[in-house]
Amino acid sequence: MSGGLSSHNLLPGALMILSLAITASPSVARAASEQVQADILLQRMRVSLTGGRIVETLDNIAQYRSLNVATPPPLLLLEARLSFLNHDYQRAVQALDSYLALAGIRNDPRYAEALALSDQARAALAADRTRRQAINLDAARAQCSRSTPSGASQLAPGQRFRDCISTPQMIVVPGGSFQMGPSVDGRPEDKTANPRHAVAIKPFAISVMEVTFDDWSACVEGGGCEGYRPADRWGQRDQPVINVSWDDAQSYVTWLRTVTGKSYRLPSEAEWEYAARGGRMTDYATGAGITTADANFDHPDGTVAVGSYAPNGFGVHDMHGNVWEWTADCWNDSHAGAPADGSARTAGDCALRVFRGGCWYNNASTLRASVRYPSRQGSRATP
Repeated sequence: MSGGLSSHNLLPGALMILSLAITASPSVARAASEQVQADILLQRMRVSLTGGRIVETLDNIAQYRSLNVATPPPLLLLEARLSFLNHDYQRAVQALDSYLALAGIRNDPRYAEALALSDQARAALAADRTRRQAINLDAARAQCSRSTPSGASQLAPGQRFRDCISTPQMIVVPGGSFQMGPSVDGRPEDKTANPRHAVAIKPFAISVMEVTFDDWSACVEGGGCEGYRPADRWGQRDQPVINVSWDDAQSYVTWLRTVTGKSYRLPSEAEWEYAARGGRMTDYATGAGITTADANFDHPDGTVAVGSYAPNGFGVHDMHGNVWEWTADCWNDSHAGAPADGSARTAGDCALRVFRGGCWYNNASTLRASVRYPSRQGSRATP
């Protein structure tokens, strides 16, 4: 990189910085064994640096930082410079962040150098991530191309398929017509779900289960999802992925489209409600009521593994409860003017998107198929 570090100009400055680190670390004998170890490691660093052994020096620095002693600021800067030279840009950024966060460090004569190196390291890290994502995306696309084509358009309703090993299992939902909106008139909490209106739905495929942490990890490891790894609260693997915004969900379906060549997307509100009803016109796919034997709600302990409850009449799991689910639509505060063909609403407040289904801590009324709420499309938290 232009303005970067090279091995021929590193060593003199590195040795000077290490000398400063040794000076900053008291050399008098102490009873504290960890300080004695720290002093020994500093001397080892001088020897390994003199010999041009960068990796060995970095190992010694890592051991030093694992000790219960303060890390001298010059040593943090040395770690950053060596890590940058070793193409470990993440470690360089972390060391520089620790250095720049120190109290009074603006008065350090190496402060300007650290700021410049921080910019270089962050740019190099971003470029490295982009390169790795492209490589992983190509590998995921190649792996998927070797899978047996699903022929989804020729599958019958109720048939399951998977486009490749790293993508979710899907199921074909039959086309049909239904009344979208509350199944009972007059409930004030259904204000945004009115007016009830007829919608014709074409056959489509939807994932059998909610997207899991394993599904999301496949996307990240396959060069997608912007490299974002959501934090979990109740484990990962077959738990439904959480802390995912509408924008994040769009990055996931973009990855699915890229690796499969198929037209993956978020379902429209109408498609989601139609699938959630499972062929019934009651509040729930289970009928007029729902219990905790049917879905995960009123549950103080969080999410459960996807597919823990029986599927609905269309063969889809967990449309009621467990976690909220994003749809494609822009928010409108009623169904007035909604399309009759089941397509997503692309007009309205598009900074807000619609999510459905309720979650583990909600009560039964929130889980009704017609209930809808808005959330900021960049928000990774739901109410």
